[in-house]
Order: sequence, then structure tokens, then C-alpha cells
Amino acid sequence: MSSSRNLVLLGTDSPPPEPTLLRAGPLSLFFEQGELRHINLGDNEVLRRIYVAVRDRHWRSIPPIITQISHEVDSSSFKILLTVQHKEEDIDFSWDGLILGSSDGDITFAMQGVAHSTFLRNRIGFCVLHSTLEFAGRACTLEKIDGSLDQAVFPRSISPYQPFLDLRALTCPLSSGISATICFTGDTFETEDQRNWGDASYKTYSTPLSLPYPVEIAAGTSISQQVSLSIRANHRSFPKPAPPQAISFALLKEEGEVPLPRIGLGVSSLVVSLDLVSADRLRALNLTHLRVDLDLSLPNYVDSLKRATLQASQIGVALEIALYLPDNPESQLRSLRAAVDDLLPSVCTWLVFSASHPSTNGEFALLARKFLADFRPAAKFAGGSNEYFAGLNRFPPPLDGLDLICYPLSPQVHASDETTLRENLPALGETARCAREIAQGLRVVVSPVSLKPRSHPDVAEPFSSRQPGQLPPQVDQRQTSLFGAGWTLGSLKYISDAGVYSSTHYETLGWCGVMETPDGSPLPELFRSTPGAVFPLYHVFADFCAFAGGVVLSTSSSAPAEVTGLALNKGGCTRILLANLTSSQKLVQLHGLDFASEFRIRSLDEESSAFAVLSPEQFRSAPGQLLKGKGSGLELELLPFAVVTLDPA
Repeated sequence: MSSSRNLVLLGTDSPPPEPTLLRAGPLSLFFEQGELRHINLGDNEVLRRIYVAVRDRHWRSIPPIITQISHEVDSSSFKILLTVQHKEEDIDFSWDGLILGSSDGDITFAMQGVAHSTFLRNRIGFCVLHSTLEFAGRACTLEKIDGSLDQAVFPRSISPYQPFLDLRALTCPLSSGISATICFTGDTFETEDQRNWGDASYKTYSTPLSLPYPVEIAAGTSISQQVSLSIRANHRSFPKPAPPQAISFALLKEEGEVPLPRIGLGVSSLVVSLDLVSADRLRALNLTHLRVDLDLSLPNYVDSLKRATLQASQIGVALEIALYLPDNPESQLRSLRAAVDDLLPSVCTWLVFSASHPSTNGEFALLARKFLADFRPAAKFAGGSNEYFAGLNRFPPPLDGLDLICYPLSPQVHASDETTLRENLPALGETARCAREIAQGLRVVVSPVSLKPRSHPDVAEPFSSRQPGQLPPQVDQRQTSLFGAGWTLGSLKYISDAGVYSSTHYETLGWCGVMETPDGSPLPELFRSTPGAVFPLYHVFADFCAFAGGVVLSTSSSAPAEVTGLALNKGGCTRILLANLTSSQKLVQLHGLDFASEFRIRSLDEESSAFAVLSPEQFRSAPGQLLKGKGSGLELELLPFAVVTLDPA
């Protein structure tokens, strides 16, 4: 990709890494940036990822830098030698790796590391990911560190705590007569359900969380670990991958429909006013609410409420007000009531959070209702977690005094590459379904959804840029990209399919928003955007929210990590939204389109993106290309990271 094309597709000039395809007998896999990914037997994923993690005392991952590497690769085996360094602030750790793949289907990944400085760590060692799509509900055999064997099952519902402890090895059946065994040496391993943090995987990792952390690693300390995978079969034949074919996207009308969730945005964290053009464009999105966060222990929260009240009025929506209550909050709630009586904001939802609790304190919810319920009687009260889904799953709040259950979502708590982000999309729906179980009949609010976490609860210091000239850690350059638009469409698909009540995405203006401010990026050399322009994901919300009050129809994709989409219906009119989540052109065959024979298609892609972000009104009013279906089907070519809208002609 050229520099300018990378910017359109991914929000940065840097090209994405190029993975290397490897084979170990019947297994295929990829080597990328010092790790192994997508270890497959035929079309079935055996392991999603094997990598070495270095996590600092705040659970931040220190990125790897490969300083030396050599390959010996043939058609059925490989040998890779590499040296990797993790260096940031006071941390300086490096390791030598040996990765072997044999023609028998055995893979070994060994690391020998040494600390070159003294620092505090929460984890250093191997992590192995198992796909929840492949393994949820699958039986396995656990070999414990004492040599005993246990029979277990990968949990279907999201396990709040580690389902597997004290591991030495794990064996899973893959298909008839075939099994895979993963062995771990150098430390004690255990498994957690990463859906608690928005990842569509289980993770088996070293160093049990029951041990105290952080731990000081003295300069000169050596760490040695190994992970090995072996495939065993009672016959000689192994499944082979199916030949490449078009991706199928189908409407499954017989499987029902769910109401569209209410969609809102957050007030910009850049503390900016809404100019007339921005207000008009936000009003055109047909949103239902605007979220504002009020920490009642801070003296200036009334200023934030004033600004949010004005902006909600400008774009014609109600407020979703997130309240952060200190211990003994009665006086603060009394002051808040006086402020809302003065400002008279329109409020649809109160999100009640406890500053010193991982989820909402039941007494606080009842107290908030006592002071605020009669201000806007139709407003609903929500409680849950403002950190991760894990907080809600581990510490469900008392439901007395609540109308809704809430929690936030981000796809990159653990990793930030595009492959991980698109593979994690199904976890959004799984968390919502699990939240509905916790809610016991109450509706679910997902708020907020952001590309990066807005805060890090394990970091004691303020969550802001660590050095001048760096992007704040909650800012993702892909906010301006076509990839960001496609991921947003995928997030709406999975959240909607799960039947949530409402969802709050991103912010209004700025580098966490749906459009740039009139003054432009505060760091234009790092966050490349055009002042006053909308971001591509703006059009996703416009297309989705145009069907507010309608329903989402059931759909399926034969390759959901590559092409995702949804179908909307309102008043008998059906709209289809599709997104190519990859850097390759994709052929898609649509099925079940018996509601029309001709369609208008509008494509948001690398060819139209400049026009779409600079002239959104003209882009949206253009008639689009006319296409004719064949029977109840249609065939489309989707450009890399394209988002397309199909309407009956």
C-alpha cells in the first residue's frame, strides 16, 4: 500500500505487517511479528495465537521489537530463530526464541529471556489463545502440575473467573479420531475467559493470578519457558482446507428479528463547542441520546452538565448521564438535583457508578433514584460496570432500584492489530447475551463502545499521554479510517443481534468522535485528519440510525472475520449494510433477497472516501449505482475495507 492509501484504509502511513505462511505437516499457520497465529488443521482453528507477553505493573503490554531473525522453511516444516526486545521506560527485557514445526504436525515455541534492568512486572511469559467460536462447550482433558488428569469443558457462558487452574498440559478433540495436546513448561499455567474484556478467546497464560503481583525482576534474572503442540490421530488422513470461494452473506428471515437499539454518542472529551455545521450533521444522524460523565466529587461537574445540556438541545436528543458517586454521596446528589432543576436537561438514562466499587453499589442506586426519579419520571436508572464487562460479571449489582444493566466495550484491551480487532467482534454479542442473563429480565445498555479503552482501572496515575507529543492512550488513529468504519458496522451488528436496549459509541467531535473539530487535530502530525470533515464511520451511523424504530433481521456470513453485515427493516423497506474487514478485495454472494430485484448501491471505499468525508451531504444524496439481482441473489466485489449500502431501487 502507498502512504496515502494506508492513511485512508488504516488511519496511518505505516503499512500493516506481512504475515509469513508456514506449514508443519497437516497444520498451516502464520508467523507475524514474533508470534504464531491461526494454527489450523484444514479449516478448523486449533490455536488462535501463541506469543510472549511482557506486562508492566499496570498490565500494559510492552511491544516487541525483533532485533535478529533467521528462517529455514520448506513445504512441511520450519525453523525460526529470533531475538526480541521489550524496552519502555524502566523495562528492558529481551529473549531468544526457537520455533520449530515438524512434518509430523508438532510445533515447539521456546524462549530464553533475561532482564537487562530492574523493574516491576505483572507477567512475563507465554500466552496461548483458543477461539471461543471453535472451543466454547468443547470437552478437554487437563493435566495438572501434580500429574493428575481432570475432565473439563470450555465454558459456553462467560466464566467470571479462571475455568482451568494449575496446568501442565491440555488435550482437546478436534474431529473424529484426531486430538491436539498443548504442553507448557517453565511455569504454572492457567486459563481465563477473555470475553470478560471483549476478546473472542480463552487465554492460557503463565504465572497464576493467585500469586502476589507486581513482582520485582532484578537485572540479570533469566526466564525460560516452552509451549509445544502435537496432533495425534488414529488414522493417517487429515482434513484439508476447502478451496477458496466467494463469501456467502444470507438473510435468515425465518430466524426472527429484534428491535434496533437506541444509538447515542458521547460528549467530546476535547471540551469543544458545537458549531452550526457540526450540529446540523449530528442532528442528521437521528441519534437518541448524548452521554455525559459527571464525577460528583469534582467541583466543575456542573460546567460539564451545562455544556452537555446545550449540545443535546442543539442536536435534538436527550442526555444519558453517567454519575460517579463518592462514598456517602447524599450531599452530592442533593447538589446535583439543584443543578438539574436549574438547567432542566432532557434526560433519558441515569448510569449510576460507585467510585470505590467495581460495579454499582445497590444503596447508591436507590439513593440516586430517591433524589432524581421525579425530575424526569420517564428516565431509566442503569447500574453495572464502567470499566470492563468483567466487573459486571464478577460483581453483579443488586437489581433493586435499577431498570437497566450497563457495561462498556473495547476490542483491544490485550492487542491492537487489525486481525485481533475484527476477530474480537463476536465477543460483543456474547457479552450482551451474558449480561441479559445477569439482568434477569432487565434490558442491557452497552456504554460506551470505543476503539481503545477510555480508561485503565489498573493505572493509578491519570490516564493521559505519558509524554508530550504522543497521542493519548485512548486515541486510535483508525478512528478516521475505512477500517474504523467497517469495525463500527460489525459492532452494531453483534450488539443489535443480541437485543440490547441501547448503545453509546465514541464521541461527537475530535479524535475519539465521528467527525473532526473545525480547528482540526491537536496533533496533526500523528492524528491525520481534515478540519471539519466527518470520519467514514459517520456514514455507518447515518445509514443505521435512518432505520431507528425498525428491526434488525437475522443474517449470516460464511466468513464473518472477513465480511460482516446486517439487514435493517422499517415500514416494509429493507436495507443491507456490508463491510469488508480485510485488506484484500472480496467477492460476496448475497442470498435471500426476495424483497427486490433491483438495488441501489452506495460504496464507501478508497475511491469515494475523500468525497464522503469532505462533502457528506452530497455523498449521501447521490443515487448510487443501479444493480440487478439474479433470482433472490446478488454478487458484489468489495474493495479492501469497503462499506456498502444496498437499498431496493
